[in-house]
This record gives sequence, structure tokens and C-alpha cells, in this order.
Amino acid sequence: MNSIGLYIRAYPRSDGRVRLRFEPRVRPEGWPSSKPLYLEGEDGIDLDNLTPAQEAELQRQAKNHYVDFNAFKAQAGSVAEPTEPVTDLWDEIIAVRRDSEKWRRLAERTQESYAHAHRQLVRVCRRLDLSLERTTESQFERALRGAFNSEWTRKTIYSELRVLVDHAMVESKRPDHLLFRPMVRPPDVSLQLWELSDVHSLVRSALYCNEVGLARLILFQWELGQRLTSARNMRYGHQYRDGMLVHRCRKTNREVRIPILNPTSRTLLDRDYRHGDYMFVRRQDGEPFTERNLSRAFATLRDRTPGYEESGLTIRTLRHTCILQLARGGCSVPEIASVTGHALSWVYETLSSYLGRDSYLAFMAMSKRERMRLDGIEGEMVLQPERRVFFGPVDPATKPLTPKEVLLYGG
Repeated sequence: MNSIGLYIRAYPRSDGRVRLRFEPRVRPEGWPSSKPLYLEGEDGIDLDNLTPAQEAELQRQAKNHYVDFNAFKAQAGSVAEPTEPVTDLWDEIIAVRRDSEKWRRLAERTQESYAHAHRQLVRVCRRLDLSLERTTESQFERALRGAFNSEWTRKTIYSELRVLVDHAMVESKRPDHLLFRPMVRPPDVSLQLWELSDVHSLVRSALYCNEVGLARLILFQWELGQRLTSARNMRYGHQYRDGMLVHRCRKTNREVRIPILNPTSRTLLDRDYRHGDYMFVRRQDGEPFTERNLSRAFATLRDRTPGYEESGLTIRTLRHTCILQLARGGCSVPEIASVTGHALSWVYETLSSYLGRDSYLAFMAMSKRERMRLDGIEGEMVLQPERRVFFGPVDPATKPLTPKEVLLYGG
């Protein structure tokens, strides 16, 4: 129980609360074997719902016991222990997390929420003796399910646990074979995806309403399917230059350029090109869209467009649609990921959800089949254990080939 103080042990009670005791491992003669910590005069403490004030009170009592213990040891002729508390790996990795650049970019309220999650996680893990360097993912999951009834609380704590595990592995404090499984959330198959006719109708409607920034964003997402959070704040001359999306890959540190080849999209995107300006701005104030006013602006546009009043289209599903359109064009999973920036596993999950029963692909498959029939292709399909080989037209054999003919025709 280092979060409370040194030499603090917790003894569970039948009602879910715990009794906290100050119990040094090695005691000088005359020092009691156990000293209790009380909270508001009660010996039972609910550690999972401690307020900051209550936690501070317990820490104060633990510190007083520790100081008294050192003073008693000094009088007894023993060497006093250092008064600074000893930190373990949890404290070290949490400090690394809070010193990272990603943590500093978080809002203050988000930092407070994650810091509270850290305290709850460490409290449970220390009580159950779960160390960061050797506990498996399944053991952490069982501990969190048993400690917290709220699904939202478990989700928040588990999210931060994954981050701490990643930091521990980067710092070589946790072995590689204890890597957590990658999180791949299956796409929502109930989402309505876009077609080219939808893009044409809504872009024309946006231009008619003088929402040029929104029209540009729809076309940009239809072509490249980028993260909407990143796309909203893109600037001319920075992320978009010469008809290409330009960004630097963090892992390889190489500049990646993705061209937009459609002339109609290029014309609208380049029409008001000025270096440094935001690409997608609101009509009212010329500022880039926020998440909230973008959703509101698109909902208004959709309701004003005839035939789309009851449509379930959203602007965020353009990214899913881009994956599907690239796959329809014959792109491989790595090629799709290089454009949209998704992980390969996410592209695969998206295609598994949306591409299994696709009208366009079904039409192309039947067209190829019918073309084969019209061309009069006949042959034999030879089935082998590991592959299928189509040999094409087969002439009826008349006589065996001679060895010379075998060499000439390759068998």
C-alpha cells in the first residue's frame, strides 16, 4: 500500500471494506506488531471510493506512524530508515507517462481524469499484488472486473493501463512476450456509406448555400478518407501542396505525398488557394470547423437537400467509404492503408464488414463470368492439394509426345 505509506497492509472485511494497519516487517523490541489507521473514527475503509481529502488523512496517519517508528528505532539503538518513501515501478512509469508530449497536449480536465484513473489502478494492483513487470493482460482484466462495477470506469482505467504497459516496454521494464493484444474495434455495419451520386448532390447543395468549405471537405474526404480531426485543421501550403496531401511519417520520418487525380476535386480544392490559409472554413466567420459545428453544419445541409431529409449519411462515414471505393478499384489492403492512414488490421475489418456483399463487386464478378462464356473458353480445371491450375483449351490426345517434342514444347 505504497499509495498510503510504507508498511501499510490492507485486510479485507466481509462487507467489501478493508482494515489498514501499519506493520513493519522488522520491529525493535517494544514496538507493537500492528497499529490501525482510522477514517472518521471507523476501522473499515472503502478504498475504491476515497476522496482526495480522505486519502490525504490516511497518508498523514501513515506518515506519523512511520516517523514514530524511526524515532523508536533510534532510541533503541537501531539505524533509522530513510524518511523518503521508496517508489516502485508503477510510480516510475506513471511519471514517464506524465512527462510525455502526448500527456502535455491533453486538456487539464482530461489530465485530472487520467490521474484519477492512475490512482484507482495502482490501488487495486497493489492490493492484489499485481506488478507491472510480470502481470499478464488476462490477470489485469479479471482484477478490473472484480474491482469496478462501472463499465465506463473499467474502460477508462484499462485504456490508461495499456498506455502504461507500452511505456514500460519502451523503458525495457516489461518483457516483450507480455505485450497486450492490439485493440481493433469492428466497424459499425449499420452505418450508411456514400455513393458518388450522394457526393455530387450534397456538394452541389453546399455550393448553392455558399458553404464552400464544407463542399471542399466532402470532396477531400471522398478522395482521401483522412482522420476528420486532422483534416479539419489542414492548411494550404502545409498539409496540401500542388494537388497533393503531404505529411511526414512518424515511424520512418519520410515525407509521404498522396495526389488527388480527379480534375473536378482539384478545381474546387485549388480555387481559393492561398499559402497558410485553412482549407475548410465556415461561411459565418472564416474559421476552421470544430467537431460540434461541423456536425451541425452537415446536418443542416443534409436536411436542406431534397431526397436526403431522412438519410443516415454522416460526414465521418466518408472515411469508411473511401476504403470501400479503393477496394472496388482493385487496391490491396497495404495500398488502402497508405492512403487513409488506417492500420492494416482496421482496413481488413472494415472490408470484412462492408465488402462481403457488395453490388458493384457482384456485378463485376458476373460480368467476367459472362465474358468467359461469350468468348467460348473451354478447358479443364485440375484440382491439386494446394492449388488450382486452369490449363485452358485441351486438345484430345492422339499419341504420346516424343522426347524431342517434350524438349521443344516444354512437356
